[in-house]
Amino acid sequence: RSVITSPRIPFGIIGAGSANSIVMTVHDTDDYAMSAVHIAIGSRCRVDACTVHNRKELVRVSADAISYGWLGDVLRDSERYRWIGPLRYQWSALRTTIRNPSYRETVSFSLSATETSKPMD
Repeated sequence: RSVITSPRIPFGIIGAGSANSIVMTVHDTDDYAMSAVHIAIGSRCRVDACTVHNRKELVRVSADAISYGWLGDVLRDSERYRWIGPLRYQWSALRTTIRNPSYRETVSFSLSATETSKPMD
């Protein structure tokens, strides 16, 4: 059984993706210049973060969403077809469904040590 820790590490976020939803959540804008200003002045906002490990090796850190299984495969496959535009998601969904993969994993999580409804507490 692994132990899950909840680190308190400040970090800055500047959007570089196609949706930038975490940047919108934290800074209320996806403008890279305003994100840099928020970082420079020390704006703070608590966010839930998660990690993905393969055995003991860190694979990915996310503060927004992690897609696993069918949706994860669709998103990974869709990156090859960015040139198609939004249609790439339907194309990749069809390709992934035809492959008919199966998945098996273990999920662990930890709850916050303190209950709060205020994002800055």
